[in-house]
Order: sequence, then structure tokens, then C-alpha cells
Amino acid sequence: MLPKPQGCQSCPLYGDGLGFVPDKLNDQAEVFIYGQNPGKDEEEGRMWDGQSYEACDPQPFTGKTGYELNRLLPVGGLDRPMLSVGNALRCRLNHTNTLPPLKHKIIREALAHCTRVHLKIPPKTRLLVAQGEYALYALTGEGLEKDRKLNDWRGYLLPYGIPTPTSIYQPVNLSVFVTNHVAFTFRDPVARRVILMDVAKIPKILDGSWPKPLPPINIGPPTVWPAYSAFDTEFNPKDKYLICYSLYDGTKLRVCEQREYGHIINKPTVIMHNALADMPYLPFHYDFEDTMHAHGVLWPDFLHNLDFLGSLYAPINRWKHLVKTNFHMYSAGDAYATWHLWHRLKDRLVGSNGEVYERQKKLVPIIARSEQRGVAIDPGRVRAHFERYENRRLELYYQAQAIAGWPINVRSNLQAAHQIYEVE
Repeated sequence: MLPKPQGCQSCPLYGDGLGFVPDKLNDQAEVFIYGQNPGKDEEEGRMWDGQSYEACDPQPFTGKTGYELNRLLPVGGLDRPMLSVGNALRCRLNHTNTLPPLKHKIIREALAHCTRVHLKIPPKTRLLVAQGEYALYALTGEGLEKDRKLNDWRGYLLPYGIPTPTSIYQPVNLSVFVTNHVAFTFRDPVARRVILMDVAKIPKILDGSWPKPLPPINIGPPTVWPAYSAFDTEFNPKDKYLICYSLYDGTKLRVCEQREYGHIINKPTVIMHNALADMPYLPFHYDFEDTMHAHGVLWPDFLHNLDFLGSLYAPINRWKHLVKTNFHMYSAGDAYATWHLWHRLKDRLVGSNGEVYERQKKLVPIIARSEQRGVAIDPGRVRAHFERYENRRLELYYQAQAIAGWPINVRSNLQAAHQIYEVE
């Protein structure tokens, strides 16, 4: 293990002074992958190639996490020699993988110290990729407040080292792209697809094709309600009072603070995210699509909120943090993102996926009415159906175990992923 440099002596995590893992910098690289802290392999100088270890200098991302990172990089047209790699902390606390939560003062002090003393950004670097909450905090100061934690920023860009802007951030010079740490895929296989989508976004950031700026916002209702549009509402959750609605039809983006809708021609199609919430504010007949239900059918193991889906499919950078600082932009972002989500999801709703989506969509207005006036039920019939579906569930459960040849719990993402991706 390498001794820690003199600059480490005043760090609260100095410990025995051993186990320093310096960043590995490439002066020509545009991308700097910034992780959390080294593992045992990085600390002791071992590189994993997928089958065995070989000795190397202590450096970031050489163990099994580094091997997994190398497998993900080609999705973004990247490979290891093209990059700089580093960590927010350049040692292991007491030579273990356990770190205090970010809310503890000592870890924030250590992150600030390590960043101040050891972070050197090569002159050609344009993008810092913050993997995990410690890297996010070290590079941006974000990660402690509600709605501003790692999962809120994941998939979006932030400015490096300055306060988060009160508008939708457009990259200038050096930016920070937030992702989950690649080691997260070992604990949650579903996260692997999300990280792959994040890595695929890196070349788009570098060539300027993502993120796009939000179009100009028009204030007030349309003269004629569009035949096809995305619609979103902001309302007081206590009394349901409408604060404003936003509307985007592919050309014009609007925010309106009155219950005025313009002239209605024929029966328009309205795209909503969580139609149950927005339906009460449309006083005319319409057809609808629901991006939340669509995504729930396609990717049931994922989150379905608009912040998360925006990180995957919206052409704009994050807008949800503007709820208290730029309300019109916050509202407009909802409709603009919903429009683009639907156009990314709709072509996947084919075959059985499309059938399930259409069936669920028919239930939405029924549920909306039932929430207002209640639903009469026949307890005997409900009980009989419950027993029938429970028996069917158990039948499928044991059938899956028979097919797998071991007592798999099909509700477990880890076990299901092992069977599908490793065994089969």
C-alpha cells in the first residue's frame, strides 16, 4: 500500500497513514470518471480481468467494480485509455469499505479536504461523471436536502463547484453528470439498465445534442385547444385548488393560471403523466394517453415518477428542483417532458404490452369516478376471485421453481436476474 502524502495529515480519516490511491489522469481526456473511494484491490494494487488478478500500481477502478465499468463504457463509445479516473476519497476508512452516511459531519469534512488537496482536473476535461452520492457532494455540494439527493439528480447535469442555478442548467465549460456508482449494479440488477442509459448519454453531452434548452414559455390559455397535446397541472394538494396548468403541442409551450381552455374543436387527445391527478381539471370531452401507466407496463420494476422518466427520455436537463425558485419553468417542464416521454414510449406499446396498457387505461376514468363517490362491492365475489388469483399465483410460483430447478423466489430481483442472466 502507498503511504499517504503530507497533505493528508490534517484529514479526519488519516488513520495509520497508509493506503493512498491517487487519481489516474489523462491530460488529453474530455471525460473524468469520479467514483466514491477505492476498494481493497485498488488499495493493494491488483487488477481483475474477469478471471484472475494481476499486480498493478494502486489506482482507481482496477477491481471487480472497475472491470464492470470497463464493460459498460463501450455503450457510450468510450474505453478506459480515453478517460481520467479518480475518487472523491483517495483512501479506505480503516482499510474497510464502510463509510459514514453523508449526513455525518466527519465525512463531509473529509470529502472537502480530499477534494481541496488532491483533485486536479486536466485542462481538456469537459465532463466530470459523478458516480454515487459522495462524488456528487464533493463536486457540487448537492446530496443533503430533500429532492436534491443522488436519486433526484441521477441522469442530469449540474455545474461544477458553483451553486445550483435557478433555471434549467445548460452546460458551459465544465459540468458534472450524475450517475449511480457502478457497484450499485451488484446489489440491484435493475439499476444496470439505468446506468447503461446514462453512459449512452455521455457522447450526446459532449457533442451538444443533449440537453436542449426549454422552448420559450407563453403565458395564458390557447385561443384554440390543440388537437394533440401534453397537459400537466399544479394544484394545492389540500383543497385541490388549481394553481396553473401547462400545455405543449409540439410547437408552443404554455403556462396558464386560470381555468380557461380556449375554443374546443372535436375531441382532442390529451397526454398526461398520472392522468388521475389531471383529469378533474379538464371540463370537456377528450381522449387521453398516460405516460406513467405506459412506463409501468413496459418497465414495472423501475420508478415511474416524472423526475426519473425525464432523466431517461426528456431532451431537457432537470427542472423539478425549480418548484420554489422558478415556478413557471417548473410547470412548463412537466408538460414539455411528458410530450417527449410519450413519443419515446408509444412505439414500444405493441403486442401484449399494448393490450395491457389499453386495458389499464380503460380503468383510469372508472377509478377517478370511484374516488369521488365510492365503489359498491360484493364481498363474496371479491373473496372468490381473490382465492382464485392466489391459487394461480402459487401455481406459477411452483412452476417457476420447477423450471429453474431450485427454490427461486420470483419476487426477488437478485434471484430472478441470476436465473435469467447467469444460469440461462
